[in-house]
Amino acid sequence: SPFSENTVFAVFDGHLTGDKKTYVYKTTDFGKTWQSLTTDSLAGYAHVIRQDPVKENLLFLGTEFGLFISVDGGGQWVEFTGNLPKAPINDLAIHPRESDLIIATHGRGIYIIDDLEIIRQITPDVLQQNVFVFQPGSVIHRSLTGYLRNVQGGEFIGENPLEVGKIYYYLKRRPLFGAIRVEIYDASGKLIKSIPGSGQRGLNMVEWFLRLKPPKPPKIKSHALLDFPNYGPLAPEGTYSVKLIMGKKTWTTQIELIYPEDYPHSAQSRQLKEKTIWKLYHLQNKLGYVDFVATSIKERAIGLLKDKKLKRPVVKNLKTMIRELEALRQSIVIDRDIQGFSIDQKLRERIVWHYLMVDLYAGKPTQTQLDRTEKMADEVKDVQKRFSRIKTRWLDTVNKELIKLKRKPITISTEEEFQKTQ
Repeated sequence: SPFSENTVFAVFDGHLTGDKKTYVYKTTDFGKTWQSLTTDSLAGYAHVIRQDPVKENLLFLGTEFGLFISVDGGGQWVEFTGNLPKAPINDLAIHPRESDLIIATHGRGIYIIDDLEIIRQITPDVLQQNVFVFQPGSVIHRSLTGYLRNVQGGEFIGENPLEVGKIYYYLKRRPLFGAIRVEIYDASGKLIKSIPGSGQRGLNMVEWFLRLKPPKPPKIKSHALLDFPNYGPLAPEGTYSVKLIMGKKTWTTQIELIYPEDYPHSAQSRQLKEKTIWKLYHLQNKLGYVDFVATSIKERAIGLLKDKKLKRPVVKNLKTMIRELEALRQSIVIDRDIQGFSIDQKLRERIVWHYLMVDLYAGKPTQTQLDRTEKMADEVKDVQKRFSRIKTRWLDTVNKELIKLKRKPITISTEEEFQKTQ
């Protein structure tokens, strides 16, 4: 035992003599007396037992028929039935830094139960509650970038950890009515994510994808590289509130996003990157809103031209407004199908690509990137001013004429309405 030198756990295997019973014992007096920890829940002759180095009552037992866990010091055992096959468990180890349980099986390879922090919070009292929300461990922000390389045969390549925060809760029984959801709130109390929850009996887990809502630049016909970075910024480091909601009842906890101690970029560099990313994020939304409104106005105007009762001045103004709006869109976005990479980039493509380049590097943006961001902000302002002039010069005039003719004027969606569109 890592807690007491006079405490020892032992397992015995008698199957070579035909005895296939489970033998698990514990002594607290240097072996003078022994207590059996065997219960009817166990199956298979025992190979290995390990005590958790953090939680004294958490035990792991490997037998010929799988892995068994006790949260009360061996009084009760439960078989672990995740994605672990019912195979002989020959050895167990607990990683001192990662808090992972490493499982060596006979003939079925190595298995790992990631992060025992949640299992360490399970107690007999927790299991008696109808609902219990666990305290999640800190989520570490990592610098995950993609790159191309020449991969030789036989080279081992692992998977990067997912950009997710895991939220666990326990249900004593499956709820019969009502949906379950998990809500995430930032430090200001703003709801940033609502995630459907699972209603399975026992331990449940939902994943919070740490990237926020993606920006909404103008739509393009192409699905090639120019439309690649359709994702939002990473949620900033800090403490977030978590609510588990079932009907009218709510349970709360917190989850913290942190950077590792050996992260190579300072807090000041990270803040500058975050500020730049959000500026480029909002530039995409502003440009997307102008394009969305301009397109909706143009489509409505084209529809009005089918009205044969409109007077010639109204028709002329509508056609002029359509040309102005089309010219505006052609100046900010490529409006043709592109199936490969193209150097023909308009403002929309340049901002999206710049957003991707800044986001891919974990450190602060270069001075060139900062200057380019400011230049793009000025270009977006010019687009907004150009659209405002079209609206004042043509749309307002057309609407006045439509009202005189007892026609419905052309209305403009708000930015809030634009953000709700898919």
